Amino acid sequence: MIRNFDDLLAYTGTLAAASPEIAAETRIVRPGCAPHVIAALERALPGLPESYLSVLASLAIDGIVIGYFELTPSSALARNLVDKLQMFNDPDQAPMARYYRRYEVYHVASWEADPVCVAHADGTFRLGQIVKFNEADPTTPPILLADGFEEFLLVAANLDEIRALHVNRPARAADEFKAYLAPLVAHRQDDMLSAWIKIASVVLA
Repeated sequence: MIRNFDDLLAYTGTLAAASPEIAAETRIVRPGCAPHVIAALERALPGLPESYLSVLASLAIDGIVIGYFELTPSSALARNLVDKLQMFNDPDQAPMARYYRRYEVYHVASWEADPVCVAHADGTFRLGQIVKFNEADPTTPPILLADGFEEFLLVAANLDEIRALHVNRPARAADEFKAYLAPLVAHRQDDMLSAWIKIASVVLA
């Protein structure tokens, strides 16, 4: 089980060692963004929560993929992380950005084609919460994935680890992932559990 960032770095280091040709896309290292990059992000996207920025400062996740998740938006047109996040949250360049404004969130990652966003104000979602839109139907309200970006990273990594441990055993993998989720979603009244079970049904198939 991946319980913290030390475990996460060890896991992604193992992935990189197993497939060195794609290590640049799988290995997470420390540190993350320099202070001037964090400051530029705060200017570009006002309200970015500290819970998200602290992860960016701690871990180098730009361009990293965990399973089906891209931890930052992908664009051949953007030179750096600041440019990427600006581009994907500008309605003139990214039509879905108008839906992000409705829910007071910023697009910061993705699951396949679906945007994964962080709440930058208390509203429909609490500040710092992580949600996923349905790219095929952006009018559908986003679903909650985590209370913060750190929790999101750890759940995504555990899902990927469980998938790798139980290749060709989807039922066993699904049961193990549900057991992992159980303490995280106990007593919750939102859709976090159903959101991850739906994602797992694709990842573990």
